[in-house]
Amino acid sequence: MSQTFIPGYMTDITIAGTDVTLIGQVVSYSDDQTAVPKPTFGKRYRRTIAGQGLYTLEVSGHLAAESVGDLWTIRTDTAPLSWTVQVGTATEDTDGGIVSGTAVVTNLTFDADAEGNWAWSMSLEGDDAPTYTPPV
Repeated sequence: MSQTFIPGYMTDITIAGTDVTLIGQVVSYSDDQTAVPKPTFGKRYRRTIAGQGLYTLEVSGHLAAESVGDLWTIRTDTAPLSWTVQVGTATEDTDGGIVSGTAVVTNLTFDADAEGNWAWSMSLEGDDAPTYTPPV
């Protein structure tokens, strides 16, 4: 069975309808779930049931003069924002589908050093369950 690996540069990212693909460099999605212990009489080992889930989305990249206002607007919105990450290139061999959801921005950072460009990073915490749409 052959595998089609997806290069990282084949990714499209939107947050609150704003395409951050051109200024994005790193995206990270993490989906966690707690495990709730269920001790049971007469059993030496406890059982475990699935608890609540929590996902986070981390996005970062290079800061362009034209994007500062867009990122600031996204950050100042207090309502959950929609987001999508296209894994690979849509309708191509490298199409891995779309991961999407709604999330609240918990952090926006701008930073720079004397030897490099300005950079930005944003952390989002999920609101309700994310969705995965397989490639068509």
